Amino acid sequence: MDNTNSYPYLSILEKELDPHQSKVCFETKNTVVSAGAGSGKTQVLATRFAWLVISQKIRVNEILTLTFTNKAAAEMYQRIYLTLKEFAFHKERTEDDFKRLKWKPDRIERYRKGFEDLTEDKRSLAKQALDEFAGAHIQTLDSYSGSLLRQCANRYGLKPDFSTGAADSASAIRENVLRTLIKYADNPGIKSFCAPGEIESFAKDKVAKIIIDHTTIATPENYFTIKFKTQCSLITHVWNYLIAGNDWPDDGSRNIVSDTSRLSEYKSNIEDTLNSSDKKDDPKKKAYVESVENLLSAAEKLMTEEGISTDDISSKSGHLESVLEKFDDFVKAVETAYATSNAIQTVKSVVGKLKGEWVSIANQITEFILQYDDLKSFYGILDTILSETNNLKRQSGSLTFNDVTSMAQKILIENEDIRNQEKRAYKKIMIDEFQDNNGMNRDLLYLLSLRDGEFESEGGTCRITFDENKINSLHDAIVEKRDAEKLFFVGDEKQSIYKFRNADVSVFRGLTKENTELSMTFNYRSTPELVKSFNMLFSDSGGIFDSSRSDVEYEAVYKQDAEKNGSVLPDLEKNNVPVHVCMVDEGPVKADSSGKYFPQKEQQVYFVAKKISDMINEARLHPIQEDGKENPDAKFSSYAILVKSRTDYAIIQRYMNMMGINYELDEFKNIFEAGPVSDIYNFLRICVYPSDTKSFACYLTSPLAGLSEISMEKILSNLVDIKHRNADEDDFVFNPFDTSFDRVIEKDIGPGEWKKFSGARNFYKDKRKIVLQQRLTKTLTMLWNERGYKYETMLTPQTELYAEQFDLMFEMARTTEESGKSIGWFVDELKNLQKAQKKDDSDIDASQVSYPLERPDAVQIMTIHKSKGLQFRHVFILGCTSVSPKSDDKQMFFDETTGLSVCHRNGKGNFFLERQKKLEEAMELAEFRRLLYVAITRAENDVHILGCWEERDKSSTKFRLIKNAVKNFYGEEKDPALYTERQYEKAAGFDYQLLQPVEYQALARKNENPDEIRKKVISRIPDFDEKNVRPPYETHPVKRVSPSHMEPELSDDGFRPGKKSDLYKDLSLILAKKSAEGDSDNTEEKKESEDEMPSIEFQPADFGTLVHDCLSGLAEGVTPEKYAPPRRLLKNLTETEIEQIKEICVRMCRHFAESRLGHLAKQAIDEKRFLRSEYAFSMFADGSLFHGSIDLIFETEDGNYIMVDYKTDREVEPFRHYKQQACYLTAAKEILPHPGEIRSFLYYLRFDEAVEISEKCREHLL
Repeated sequence: MDNTNSYPYLSILEKELDPHQSKVCFETKNTVVSAGAGSGKTQVLATRFAWLVISQKIRVNEILTLTFTNKAAAEMYQRIYLTLKEFAFHKERTEDDFKRLKWKPDRIERYRKGFEDLTEDKRSLAKQALDEFAGAHIQTLDSYSGSLLRQCANRYGLKPDFSTGAADSASAIRENVLRTLIKYADNPGIKSFCAPGEIESFAKDKVAKIIIDHTTIATPENYFTIKFKTQCSLITHVWNYLIAGNDWPDDGSRNIVSDTSRLSEYKSNIEDTLNSSDKKDDPKKKAYVESVENLLSAAEKLMTEEGISTDDISSKSGHLESVLEKFDDFVKAVETAYATSNAIQTVKSVVGKLKGEWVSIANQITEFILQYDDLKSFYGILDTILSETNNLKRQSGSLTFNDVTSMAQKILIENEDIRNQEKRAYKKIMIDEFQDNNGMNRDLLYLLSLRDGEFESEGGTCRITFDENKINSLHDAIVEKRDAEKLFFVGDEKQSIYKFRNADVSVFRGLTKENTELSMTFNYRSTPELVKSFNMLFSDSGGIFDSSRSDVEYEAVYKQDAEKNGSVLPDLEKNNVPVHVCMVDEGPVKADSSGKYFPQKEQQVYFVAKKISDMINEARLHPIQEDGKENPDAKFSSYAILVKSRTDYAIIQRYMNMMGINYELDEFKNIFEAGPVSDIYNFLRICVYPSDTKSFACYLTSPLAGLSEISMEKILSNLVDIKHRNADEDDFVFNPFDTSFDRVIEKDIGPGEWKKFSGARNFYKDKRKIVLQQRLTKTLTMLWNERGYKYETMLTPQTELYAEQFDLMFEMARTTEESGKSIGWFVDELKNLQKAQKKDDSDIDASQVSYPLERPDAVQIMTIHKSKGLQFRHVFILGCTSVSPKSDDKQMFFDETTGLSVCHRNGKGNFFLERQKKLEEAMELAEFRRLLYVAITRAENDVHILGCWEERDKSSTKFRLIKNAVKNFYGEEKDPALYTERQYEKAAGFDYQLLQPVEYQALARKNENPDEIRKKVISRIPDFDEKNVRPPYETHPVKRVSPSHMEPELSDDGFRPGKKSDLYKDLSLILAKKSAEGDSDNTEEKKESEDEMPSIEFQPADFGTLVHDCLSGLAEGVTPEKYAPPRRLLKNLTETEIEQIKEICVRMCRHFAESRLGHLAKQAIDEKRFLRSEYAFSMFADGSLFHGSIDLIFETEDGNYIMVDYKTDREVEPFRHYKQQACYLTAAKEILPHPGEIRSFLYYLRFDEAVEISEKCREHLL
């Protein structure tokens, strides 16, 4: 082993580094490591960290370790800590340890030398690292970028407490895009690309997606227009190169038409072929020859025209019209020549190539020219949307992860002080999973690795300059100016599967040209047989990867075969091949008219569920293995089902339940799959929307009411019978429990059902008011517990799964409460979630909601993306044999060079659209290859790949990688005689089985009656015995207090004589108009019950929150005039009222900015002293837990502090706030960065008056 030479102490670790790992671990130059699946990269990174500390004597806080996900960061943190701990406190192993570890004599000898080499000095360095480990920088790249942005947020007018990745942020962007497009609905730029009646889907699903995915808050203004100018310039280059014969400008863009011949080359080829043909003078060919000569003449006329310019395109010059006219003549001549009979075949072949390839591209160019005006207008509107979106982000403080990374890069480019601070803070930077990153992330890391003296100035104001409109311009400016021994990248190009998150595999591949390249090829995860299968599957003959495309930057290459350390890979035989491709024969299913077979997707899932069940049952017959250990195959957790998408989760759940298999989903695709959740949702909905007939009908037939469907239909037929109501249909409003027809309904449904209906009515009337007023979580708890759902879901393992879906709904409700939203908002978003599971139409994002699951032994069902970094003994793969590219259905495409392209309503794609669409499909296919690699290499023992031979296969031929491999090795024969036979071809690396379709009767299972189950459960409950009753558990609840609730009740008797005049009487008028039935016009927070939901109407307290938000933005550099109120606070306000409210907020903020306190705060910002707005705290005092936030606190030039609390009271009465401010003062003394005197001020916004209450606050300190 390499590590026994210079660093013997590393051999004390249980897992010793192999030669590849050792070489990687000790490399000091900038390095990129290609780490294959199962190669032990986490162990290597942890060992390298310890080696840097012990042998290179680098402190813990001088190493920056970055990962792709929070989960990976947590694992890395733990592995590094435990590795350091092993070196710090290692005890010498005994002979018994060697026997347990099955170490051979040479391994024991290396260990003993390593133990001897682990000196006290080395142990001391490891112990010091453990002591300092709290300061370790082990985090995601997003987290690091966020910390960088928080340092400099004030410099860029952003809130330091910004949030990232919130679902409602994306929803706000979509809504804003829709509003803007509606405003421009009559603009030709919208009409040309958006079909009539589809503006909402066009806005939310297409335009908003481009804004969210491909722009950031750092994107320059007029970005889309700038890229459009790039397109126009490229179009002229392409035209002038292909047609006019001009040379291509030396700007690096030549590859855009690198595979296309010029018109002059085609013309010469046709002339040469025609002249060399002995049939040219054949009288029968005369008409054809003349048509070809006309083609050549038209080509000559077109080629003699001068090239076109961007000015020609924008002005539609006469020269451009002449060129296009000659182009039309040329195209007609080509089509005529190709269609003329009695052709000379050799000539026709060249003409056909000209028509099929060259003319098609030229037509795309002319289409772009014809769309010029529409495109220019559309891109201008997109620039408006981009500006609005970035303003929205600044005001809300809700950013995307791309926003944070792009701003972090911008900060390092523009701020020499921060750049120097960060690059000098770290001596080494290690980055894991870098194949899932992109050029922006690479350049950010390159900026952190700049050599001292590069891009530095005496004044500390050096900004790195580069051409922002040129791809890789920043990279080219800094790549040669890096420290040569700082960066350490680890990744695997074959596992780059996050293109939808802007991952770019070409960036990782490009690292090998700029850094030392090393690799780790030993696979420690999978069996030797499985590794052998991998090498055969992923070689050229396997059909998944294609080495002939190794020069394509976005293609991954299987460069080296995987190996097993210390063992030779075995030959595969029929009895040991571990990869199984199983294809359902759909022929009998389609041919059957009796319906005895179930659908092909269900056939595949049934096979998987039954196979898992059979394997587990077989393992349980032999629970103990020969080595005395438990048989792992008897556990559900040894199995995983990996899918390409979650579309078929409901089917998988159904068959797993049927087979009695415990399972765990990575994410609920649809919380409404469970009846109880749907029941509760429908009840909540009719509480909010009583006229919703569908939810009313569902409520009646749910266990909450218990009526039959027939009774429900009869009830509805009476309640919606408009003829009996003497009302026009347009005026009719459905009343769910209208008593007008009680007699008729009672007669129609009978006494038993009438009793249920009456009970349902009473329950609804009793609970509706409570539901609308109390906290959502309390309502859900009441419905779940009191109505028996909790107990029904305890009856069987299958019904227990319903409880998990309720848990998800409950967590959604809790986060809704936490964000201050109403039950109406919650119900509306659940409706969106219900009707659009395949879209992102809801602000409630189930994928972002997590809650603990108590299921340690379960089959894991997850997407292939979620399986990254995991491993399972047995893997089943679904949904990867019949795949179609997403690009087929897309209307918009994007690349960094040319920006956006969009399909015209006429269906004609311009040059950039067709080019990007073709590129997108090719990149999608390349990623699909990598996705298969990731899925297959998750396995330790074996893999089953399920698919179907469809009668009419609608999938893309290029994407049938597995099917094509089967056809290549086993042919396409679907003989029923093969149903039971597993075929194996030695060169394949996998065996193949044709699956016989299963009939419904095979699924018949004994289902126990729920009533019988209940009886059994009750029978197991022991008789009640008062003597055995346990005493009640005593709880000692902690009182939770909000400082604002410490204020005395505020009066509501209007203005008092002698008081100062309110400067904002217009505010009072608006609030009086909006206040419901005499609610107080007190804009301070009311004392509400913890169980009470916020009002769905605009309340005075909402204005208080609004103006506080505006002032918070002011403290963070957002000018009042640029403030845009959060839409969630503008409840039921008209656009006019919104503008009035905004104008009042701006006036109040401007008055404060011009006040003495405002000037002092501004000085603190300018001089970079401590300043916080909305400074949140939690504090335990006087037996209570206090939660609150200080509106504004900042450090003065003398080292003391000023604390400001904004008040929107209608009267200046400071005594009301002494206790509240004393609470803030007590908290401030505990959390401020250094001691100092704190002065407390109330600033009354309605009166533009500051009142100091410092002495009174000290009298009330907690």
